Amino acid sequence: MRFGLAGIILRLLVVCVFLILQACATVPDHKVVEEKCIKIGQEWHYDHRQVDKGSRVVIIDVLMTKEKKRIYVVRVTGVVINHPNFRNYFVDKIPYFYITEKGLQDSLTTLIGDAKWNRYYDRHYQHWRQKNQREGYLGTTIKNKIRTLESILNVRLGA
Repeated sequence: MRFGLAGIILRLLVVCVFLILQACATVPDHKVVEEKCIKIGQEWHYDHRQVDKGSRVVIIDVLMTKEKKRIYVVRVTGVVINHPNFRNYFVDKIPYFYITEKGLQDSLTTLIGDAKWNRYYDRHYQHWRQKNQREGYLGTTIKNKIRTLESILNVRLGA
């Protein structure tokens, strides 16, 4: 043996640290849960409206509140809202939302894999991010947020 017992222990320690760093941030310690392992850059199918077939969610970012709760930023492709003012909110017709960890857990269904989209090269996302620095309260799940957005757009004001 070239490295001896100390070398083997050191290698095992390095492997353990690597595995811990690869673990999901959403799984609490000492508790077996059936939650989804959510990471930045993943693309997911989600519980969507019937008209949004083929719609997907990309996890863009995660923020921590003062109360130590996670708020995720998501990008939702394939949303069908046929209203002329939809482009006033999302120029490229791709909505971005803030959503709580529970809301995201309740929305996501199947992991597709890593997204090819890059937030640093999307000027529409950068524009949205500069204008929206706080959590939105359109609904608890992605489906509810999209329904609420569509309802707001369809409100007719005036007499």
